Amino acid sequence: MKHFFTLLAAMAFASAIEANAQQVNQLSKRNRSLEPKSLSEVRMPASQLKGMHKAPGFKVMKSPSAELAGPAIVVYESSSYDDEGNPIPLYYYYGIDVANNGDGTIMISGFGQWLTNSDVNDITAKLDEDGNFEMDSQVLFTSSDYGNVSIAAWDYDEEANDLFPVRDAKITGSYIDGELVFDTPWGAFIDSGEYKDYYFEIAFTTGIVNATGVMTDTDKAGDQYHEYIVHAIEGDSIYVGGFFGMGESAVMKYDLTNKTITIPNQRILYYSSTYGVFYSYAFNRLLSGSSGPDISGTFNESEISWGPWGVMNAQGDYLAYKGSKIQFFEGYNLIEDITSVKQVETSKEVARSKFYNVQGIETTQPQKGVNIQVTEYTDGSKKTVKILK
Repeated sequence: MKHFFTLLAAMAFASAIEANAQQVNQLSKRNRSLEPKSLSEVRMPASQLKGMHKAPGFKVMKSPSAELAGPAIVVYESSSYDDEGNPIPLYYYYGIDVANNGDGTIMISGFGQWLTNSDVNDITAKLDEDGNFEMDSQVLFTSSDYGNVSIAAWDYDEEANDLFPVRDAKITGSYIDGELVFDTPWGAFIDSGEYKDYYFEIAFTTGIVNATGVMTDTDKAGDQYHEYIVHAIEGDSIYVGGFFGMGESAVMKYDLTNKTITIPNQRILYYSSTYGVFYSYAFNRLLSGSSGPDISGTFNESEISWGPWGVMNAQGDYLAYKGSKIQFFEGYNLIEDITSVKQVETSKEVARSKFYNVQGIETTQPQKGVNIQVTEYTDGSKKTVKILK
C-alpha cells in the first residue's frame, strides 16, 4: 500500500506530541506504575468473585515441566470500575522468562514488573512431571514507599463483603493445553506497615504460555521498546496478546494474497482510572480523532511490520510511534501457519459455536469484556479461543 503520511502531517503531529508530553509522562514509562489500593475498594459481590478464575473448555494434559521454559507470557484477568461502580473485567498479557531448574522447580523472571518502576525478584514454583503446579507466597519487589510487596493467594469473606490475602496458602494450578493455568486467584499485597494488606493487583484467571515472538515499538525519539507476544490465527485475523507491551490484546486482519495487514481502530489497553481506555489509531487518524484509514502494514514468513501509529484516550492524551514490528522466533513460518490453518478451517464444517463468560456461563453472543468461544465441528472436534470485546 502507498505511504499516505505527508511531511506536513508529520510536522503537525510532532508539535502536538511536544505540547502533550507532560500529560502522558507516566504512560511513557511503559508500565502501569500503580498506586496501592485498599481491599475495601474491591466492590464486586461474592457471587461474581466465586469461581471467576475457572474457565470452560480446558483439558488437562500430562506434560513435563521442561516444555514450559524460555520467553513466556503471563495472562491474567483483573478488573476496574465504571462511573457507576460496576465492575469492568480487564485482561492483561505481559512478557516474562521461565527457567527450568531441573529439580522439579521453575524460576519466573519479570513477574510483576508491570506494577513498579523498581526491580522485581525472580520467583520460584514447583511444576512436576504430571503438570501439577504450586507456588508459595514470596516477595515480588521492595518499594521505597511501602516496603516488601508479595504475591499471595486471596480469599473472600462473604459476611464482610471483602477479600483478604492468605499468605500461608499455596497458589496452585496445572499445565493445561500448553498453558500453565492457576487454580488460585492471587494478589500483590503490601506485607507490613501502615498500608499492610493494601494491594497493587488482584488477579482472577491467570495463565502462563510460551511466547511466540517479540514486538518492537520505536517512538519519535528513536527509543525502542521490546516485549514478548503470543499470537493465534483465526479465520482472516491474527490475534496478538501482549500487543504494545502494556496488556490486553489486538486483532489484525490479514490478506494472504498481497501479504498485507490492517489493524482496525480498537481498544488497546485500560491504563488507570485517571487515563482510562486507550485505542489504536493510524497516524493521520490520530491527528483528526475521527476519520482516516486503519493502520496498515506488510508481513512475510517471519515478521509483521507497519508504519507510524499511536494510541489515544477519550481525553485526547496520546503516545505516538514511528513504526512497529513483530518478529517471530526462529523456526516459525507465519505464511505456512496461515495456509495450514485455512486448509483445516475449509476442510471442516462448523456444527455450532457457543459463547461463555469468564464464570463459565453460556451467553447468546459475546458480551463486553472477556468471552470464551467454543466452536464445535461436525467431526466431533472442538476449538476454544478467548475473545476480548
